[in-house]
Amino acid sequence: MPGHSSRYLASHAAVVGNGPDSGGQAVEFVGSRSWRFEESAGDLMPHLALFVRDALGLPIPAAPEVPPRLLEPPPDRLDLLSDDERQVAGQDWALWWTTVLRLPAPSMGADPGQGLEAWRARQESAGTPPAFEALADRAALHRVVVQAFPQAHGWVNRLDRGVGGGRTGWFPFELVRQVAEDVAFDRSVDVGDVRASAQLLAVEGNWWQLIGPGTAVCSVGAASEPAVARQVLRQAFVSGLPR
Repeated sequence: MPGHSSRYLASHAAVVGNGPDSGGQAVEFVGSRSWRFEESAGDLMPHLALFVRDALGLPIPAAPEVPPRLLEPPPDRLDLLSDDERQVAGQDWALWWTTVLRLPAPSMGADPGQGLEAWRARQESAGTPPAFEALADRAALHRVVVQAFPQAHGWVNRLDRGVGGGRTGWFPFELVRQVAEDVAFDRSVDVGDVRASAQLLAVEGNWWQLIGPGTAVCSVGAASEPAVARQVLRQAFVSGLPR
């Protein structure tokens, strides 16, 4: 799943790329300081992890950062694990998910090389396809992730085409602009300090969660529902303001 990202600038330019290793080019309009918002959708690793969770029926402890089920149920792969292995793999999956969820895209406003290096380092800590060496000390999870990867990769690509439909952004630009400018006014800060990003997942419902300063993860449904999208944007922008 190649993934894609959209960057909105106050200059009303949308900068569209295809992830840190795609070779895509970004264009920016130089001018006064402005708010910035970047969203990323269709990323492979989080959807691969969710494919494994749902296809293998892993028992995952409830936690705020664990999203609902995928919008499109993956094929049943319960046969890959015994009941005992499933319990252990579920525990290991929860730890793996914490790492996968925080895989960074190149930092907004940072040196592109530094952003790419950080992305690669975190990618290695989560496991690099197709061998996923970083999971080698978690035998059951490692085995099923490697076994499921070819099928999961194709399935996730089809999911991206079906759910995304070729769109380049889920949060409406005008809503992003309004919320960003409201935050700058309400908090009496320079609009250039208003920055945030969101990672979108093809999961059920209007689920969302802050996972770091200025960083949210949410379902595509949350980004599509104006009232929920406004809440996600405001919380992300506010949490990302300089302390």
